[in-house]
Amino acid sequence: MNKVNRFLLCTLLIILFSCSALAETVPVTGVTLDKQSATITLGMGMASDMYESIPLIATVEPANATNMRVIWSSDNETIATVMSFGIVIGVSPGIAIITATTQDGGFTAKCEVTVIVNGIFTTSVGVWIPDRD
Repeated sequence: MNKVNRFLLCTLLIILFSCSALAETVPVTGVTLDKQSATITLGMGMASDMYESIPLIATVEPANATNMRVIWSSDNETIATVMSFGIVIGVSPGIAIITATTQDGGFTAKCEVTVIVNGIFTTSVGVWIPDRD
């Protein structure tokens, strides 16, 4: 075998071994959130104060999993919504469950989010009008 053929053979072997190492996938085995419950307090002032938010951090296991993507969802977006990177925004008083689901394997972790208004949990407002008799 001449030098050029040896070089080509060695190059081909390096490429094959590199590709086979890259082709191996590490599956997801689970996901956890940094909080199991949280409270968001809505402001009563300017419009910029009306919607408060909290971050949720999802940890996918194992740390070297090939696909670390997490899909976020809320069971009640009229109470709290969640952005694609885990920021939960309070919308109105109540309780919503925020779920992080791994794209690989469909593993889930949940956080119960309670949204209150200035320290008061309420789901309705009543007005009492006295009789005029």
